[in-house]
Amino acid sequence: MKKPNIFAMIIAFSVVFFFCSSILSAQDFGFTKGNFPGQKKELRRALRNIKKGDRRYSYDLKGKYAEALDYYLLANNFNPNCAMLNYRIGVCYLESFYKNTALLYLENANRLNSHVTDDLPYYLGLAYQYNYQFDKAIACYQKYYGSVDPRKLANESGDLDTRLAEITKRIEECKSGKIIYSKPNRLEIMNLGQNVNSLYDDYCPVVNKAETVMAFTSRRKGTSSRLNHYDFLYYEDIWFTYFRNGEWTIPENPGPPINGKTNDATSDMSEGGDTITIYKNYKGEDLLVELVKQDGGWSKPRKLTSSVNYTGSHQPSSSYTSDRQTIYFISDKEGGVGGSDIYYSKVDESGKWGEAVNIGPVINTPYDEEGVCLLNDTTMYFSSKGHNTVGGYDIFLSRLIDGKWTAPVNLGYPMNSTGDDIFLWMGKDGKTGYFNSDRQGGFGGHDIYKVQFTMSTEEIISNINPVSIHGTVVDEDSGEPVMANVLMYSREKDSLIASRVTNKSGKYDVHLSSGKAYRMSMLVKGCDDAGAKKKLFFGTSYSKEFNPIKLSDSAGMATVIYGTVINEKNGKPMQPNIEIIEKGTGKKVAVVVPDTLGNFNVTVTSTLEYNMYVQVSGCEHTQVQVVTENYTQSNIDGQIIKLENIYFDFDRSEIRPDAAEILNRHAVLFQSHKDWKILVEGHTDNMGTMKYNEFLSQKRAENAIEYLLAKGVKRNRFKSGGYGFNKPISTNETDAGRQLNRRVEFSIMK
Repeated sequence: MKKPNIFAMIIAFSVVFFFCSSILSAQDFGFTKGNFPGQKKELRRALRNIKKGDRRYSYDLKGKYAEALDYYLLANNFNPNCAMLNYRIGVCYLESFYKNTALLYLENANRLNSHVTDDLPYYLGLAYQYNYQFDKAIACYQKYYGSVDPRKLANESGDLDTRLAEITKRIEECKSGKIIYSKPNRLEIMNLGQNVNSLYDDYCPVVNKAETVMAFTSRRKGTSSRLNHYDFLYYEDIWFTYFRNGEWTIPENPGPPINGKTNDATSDMSEGGDTITIYKNYKGEDLLVELVKQDGGWSKPRKLTSSVNYTGSHQPSSSYTSDRQTIYFISDKEGGVGGSDIYYSKVDESGKWGEAVNIGPVINTPYDEEGVCLLNDTTMYFSSKGHNTVGGYDIFLSRLIDGKWTAPVNLGYPMNSTGDDIFLWMGKDGKTGYFNSDRQGGFGGHDIYKVQFTMSTEEIISNINPVSIHGTVVDEDSGEPVMANVLMYSREKDSLIASRVTNKSGKYDVHLSSGKAYRMSMLVKGCDDAGAKKKLFFGTSYSKEFNPIKLSDSAGMATVIYGTVINEKNGKPMQPNIEIIEKGTGKKVAVVVPDTLGNFNVTVTSTLEYNMYVQVSGCEHTQVQVVTENYTQSNIDGQIIKLENIYFDFDRSEIRPDAAEILNRHAVLFQSHKDWKILVEGHTDNMGTMKYNEFLSQKRAENAIEYLLAKGVKRNRFKSGGYGFNKPISTNETDAGRQLNRRVEFSIMK
């Protein structure tokens, strides 16, 4: 974000101090002779320190912000009650190495004089966001959003639309943060300690397969003692550390030919650790190069193909497939989706590297992507400033299925923090990884951390908040409720995962795991085709902000519903008007009209709630009866708790994938309410003997309990029972009815 005109602020700085106490606020204590009688020498020294700090602050560079702090803090020791000085100290902390310290000074500035500068709400919002105080951050961003004056930009090179777009993005990050922070994943995060990490930025770790050798990049003093004038920090150097006797050793700088006089940074390491790919300023060009270990040293750098090293662009990161015949890499070359994107290049039959291909908008966003890493050629980890980030860069995963990379999934908290979390390098067993972050609690700037995965990627994906559909089926002419069966199937395996019947108000609810495709079958009851309206125009019309092409840009993943609407009476297709409305904002997402076969499809942003209004025609009002839903309802302390049933295959008691998704959600809920006692009841259809089905139903209940125990719920909280086919909720005369009866129900007891 472009900061205010620095030159103008420096000129005005002493003027602001002069008027602090007399005009703006009685609390804002300026650096004037009248405020410090008898301290002429001390005041003069403080003003000199401010001037030195101002000079460094004006560079707008990370290293200079760190230098400015030394002088500003000395002045602040003399007078801690100046709003402008507190503001600048807060900005310096945010822009250098110690973000967690910024909030104290920015809050002081706001307390002393909330109008000290127009940009105070923005930086205060950043500090609140970094400290996980999302509601306060949103309030600050909204205040700033409403206060930006277009005329102010006349003296700046900034663009109003860009500035306001950033604030909107920050607000969305805070909303995502509230969701992700409230639902942590089971991951163990460990700082590698001061043996490895320094007071400066340490980042981009790569390890060999045995996890005994690590190379990483650091801005500490290395082979070159010169400062990079781009940010006034030491040039990047590559360092090596080795895992011995249960700890990582003090890093060693290998010197030439790996490190030169300017920037050298890690990018990839082979499984054996004998080949390393690095970003290097080599012969006047910024390139990705390879070095091979030989004769106790390293070979001369060999630059990678021009398909990767694109002239005039920046390629800082890469990762190979296991056969090293395909390389994925980061580039900011022209023609991408936006910012830095992920590309790949493959070796062709002649042994040459093919043209680089952009991986596409499902993964790449208008923001920057960085730090790509492949695991077993089928799972890709990368960092992004787009998708549903919590703040800065977050780490995501995507799976390669049928030759296509799936919509990215945020690895959640505590993997991702409100700082920058980037460059995850996975161990080959997929259970450990190494990454860098400037989160709270580090030694300074970016530190390198180890992550221990105690849950699988499938569990991480299933832990994402579901898409919730709140449907209503009504008669188009009368507005009266209409009865309908709504069946949801997994499109991947075409297995029934939810069944609903509209209630007396024509309503139903269904919760679906995010980022997947579903088949919906809506069977409308009590309708006469004689009054049905035929529609020649059909399809899905999206509002501009919900264009499905852009869904992955804004929220990280999308959920697709392929639906069919049928008149249950005669099996003929229907063409109702369907409106999809985002529940939280009331904004219309899409208007849908099924085709002449009753088919439609709609794509929605994942993890949100929607109202689906279905307006059927040719239906006389039918008295809709209240029927058994596929969940149990418990009244706990005046709160209605609805728990979804899980379903089983015929004559089986194993937990199906769709059941596991529901049980994962139940486990999180049960862990949040440790005083609940849970009744688990197993049921079957009527195929087979009563005695066998009682045994089978009890086994289903026990398997559900065992699954929840593995998720951390205590055994003494459960009571179970097997009821065979004594409590059906649907007919046993049809396959669909018998499927609904093969279930386990949950209810809460006090």
